[in-house]
Amino acid sequence: MNDKIQPHSRYARPMLMRGNQENHRAATPLELLYDLVSVIAIASAAAGLHHAISADHIFEGLLTFSMVFFAIWWPWMNFTWFASSYDSDDVPYRIAILVQMVGALILAASVGDVFENFDFRVGAIGFIIMRLALVSQWIRVAKHNPEHRITAQRSIVGLVLCQIAWTLLNFVAPETFLLPGFFILVACELFIPAFADSASTADTTSFHRDHIIERFGLLTIIVLGESLLAITLAITALTHGELFNIDMLAMIVGALLIMFACWWLYFDEADHHMFSSFRSTFIWGYSHFFIFGALAALGAGLAVMVDFFTDHSKISLVTATASVTIPTAIFLLFLWFIHERPKQKSMMDLLLFPVFSVLIVLASFAPFGVLLAGVLLAICVALHMNQRTREA
Repeated sequence: MNDKIQPHSRYARPMLMRGNQENHRAATPLELLYDLVSVIAIASAAAGLHHAISADHIFEGLLTFSMVFFAIWWPWMNFTWFASSYDSDDVPYRIAILVQMVGALILAASVGDVFENFDFRVGAIGFIIMRLALVSQWIRVAKHNPEHRITAQRSIVGLVLCQIAWTLLNFVAPETFLLPGFFILVACELFIPAFADSASTADTTSFHRDHIIERFGLLTIIVLGESLLAITLAITALTHGELFNIDMLAMIVGALLIMFACWWLYFDEADHHMFSSFRSTFIWGYSHFFIFGALAALGAGLAVMVDFFTDHSKISLVTATASVTIPTAIFLLFLWFIHERPKQKSMMDLLLFPVFSVLIVLASFAPFGVLLAGVLLAICVALHMNQRTREA
């Protein structure tokens, strides 16, 4: 820990900016507990998407899932970057994070109402609790860091104004305002960090690059757990069936290939090159909304496949397969966007992931589509590894 933030007392210490070159900076137990709460909310959102697709309410399910997932991911994102810069690990800091967890649990508990009735009121309460808890943290930063006060003040003002707007949208405004208002406020929320950190060079917040990469990697693994759960459900359905189901077996093999290949590609290289500038850092962080969302949707899609093969869905085989292949393709495209596109060392770097994304989507129309998608993704991994070896 940076010497600047050694405790002045047993219970409270100044919330000073931590050094971005600290040795052995790893995820804390409190951060891991926050991730556990977040994954409960993500699992609820994925379950809602799974049931919506199986019931052939695809557009409504995707829209609702996207909205709910943003409400889960965005506070996690803000917490992760804030903690990397200002984790004082004292009593007030811990209490504020625990309050955020309460908000996340309220949000998770509201997911059923959102999917069934498009009622965001309880979820909005949870979201606002999480955001106001972050305001309390920025107030401490403004108090203890005169050189970063402008950044903290901009964050406070932006957060408070947005929470007032969220309250009015969900509890006062006419129902017809909900959708357009939601997306307008999402844009405002996304603008706050860039607006605050651009106050001046001196006021730009610091973060620990390796710590951020580890935190995002840990959530990637956790979200991949949704796919593992769905695969477990498929194995259970296969082993408890009266007849051997070759379609289910092929789907399980394909799902395992997809899940392991997604893990392999994400962790194949560190993302240090993406932190070379203010712009690239924000692109890297914001792009993970689509990476995390695609992985959560992949788990939901695999559960949809189980429903299809056990006659618990109202959709066609092509639609069920697409619920797996499309999230896989989105994951691959955004992984290319943050990993391969910035380097562009060769034509292979430029085309490999996009080409295989298209092929994976087309696999939706083939027999044993999930298995084919898994094989294609495994081939993509092999070609990618061969390319890395050639460039080494």
